[in-house]
Amino acid sequence: MPQRQQEMLQPLEEMKKTVILVDHDMNMVMDIATEVVVMDFGEKLFQGNPVDAAKDQKVIDAYLGVS
Repeated sequence: MPQRQQEMLQPLEEMKKTVILVDHDMNMVMDIATEVVVMDFGEKLFQGNPVDAAKDQKVIDAYLGVS
């Protein structure tokens, strides 16, 4: 995780605060999040940890593309 993001999130983590982040930058989201909910046109495709999200076929098709 980039230093700036780490500096911003560290105090929130220490206070046990939850942050809701809505973004389409999947690399950043996967870098920051401990849990993700992936939505596509109002439909929940996935909920769980980022590592599993990156392996989920629906998530890949909607956001990550073919590698």
